[in-house]
Amino acid sequence: MKKLQFTIPLVCVSLLLSGCSDDDQTPSNPGDGDATQLTGVYWELDHEGVKVAAASDTDLPNVYYFSESRLKYYNDDKVSGTYEIEFSDFDYDEETKSITFNYYDTDVKEVQGIYSFDDGKLIIDGGNDGFYNGFDQSDNKLVEDAAKDADDRYGESKVARIQNITEELSGTLNMALSEPAAEGSFDADITYRLNEDSAEDGDSKAYVAVYTNGFTSANSYGELLFEAIDGERAQIKYRKLSNAFSDPICEFTMGETLPIKTTWGNDQFSFTIENAEVISDSADIEGNTCTATVDYAVSNEPVKFLNVRIAAKKTVSSHEVLVDNVKSVTGETVLFDNDFESFEDGYELGGGHGFRGESAQATVITVAGQQ
Repeated sequence: MKKLQFTIPLVCVSLLLSGCSDDDQTPSNPGDGDATQLTGVYWELDHEGVKVAAASDTDLPNVYYFSESRLKYYNDDKVSGTYEIEFSDFDYDEETKSITFNYYDTDVKEVQGIYSFDDGKLIIDGGNDGFYNGFDQSDNKLVEDAAKDADDRYGESKVARIQNITEELSGTLNMALSEPAAEGSFDADITYRLNEDSAEDGDSKAYVAVYTNGFTSANSYGELLFEAIDGERAQIKYRKLSNAFSDPICEFTMGETLPIKTTWGNDQFSFTIENAEVISDSADIEGNTCTATVDYAVSNEPVKFLNVRIAAKKTVSSHEVLVDNVKSVTGETVLFDNDFESFEDGYELGGGHGFRGESAQATVITVAGQQ
């Protein structure tokens, strides 16, 4: 991107950004927020002035995309016309209009200030640092296409984040099947990791379960337990017919995504966990996969519910669980299917779309893979 350090009157800027058209334009996804809100908008942002050079295939404006808890900075500084993404956390408050974020120039600088809007323009008062101004580029097709391409290359994905950072509510994601099933399957991608937003050393246990008539251990048909060993490794157990948990059967590296496949029926509960190392004779090993078939846990009735949760009630947790690509089927009938891509960042799961209202501290976030 070529940096132009000058200011142009607002009328001219609006003409440049809209292509000198008086027609109303509707922003396209994913930058589909309106220009009087901070999040969900591609903001072209600069200090004490706005870069307003019209974008071309070989020269794109660098833009900031604020989601509910994370900033994506799209820039083509290395290769003109091809965005790279810098990821960072940021904080903001819609009531006080306060904001703290990283501003990218020659160096990265943390900015603290108050934001407002004026005729569709974003204005951030950085105090002694001066003003940071931005224009909405969400209706710029070149920006939109380049950003989508970058998202694809960086492996962007929406997931459910389940954490337990308050004793008042238990971190849990409860899901209801479309109909009870005496046999079926439940697949999901599970990431168990330290919660960087929690300073607590509380309960670290996490659970993945299929339930019959309610969300209690007495209704557990099959259940897996994840538990930290140290700061890097964790182990997995399963619930036994005695309603106690087994000895550890496999270990894995925390933070690594584990594709998990489970089945229930005929008095048995089977599971296959990829990227896990077998440490028990109770499980079989197939390459980098832990697999076992065990007796049902407690309740041998048709399964009605799926559950992923972190920590016990009235506790806090130093860990969290990310869940993606949840699917449950019986025969050729799909009982539940959600990859969270249709939700906005920050959406609280519970009460709709097959998610039960008892769910708590379960929100949708966007995570990035490797380029």
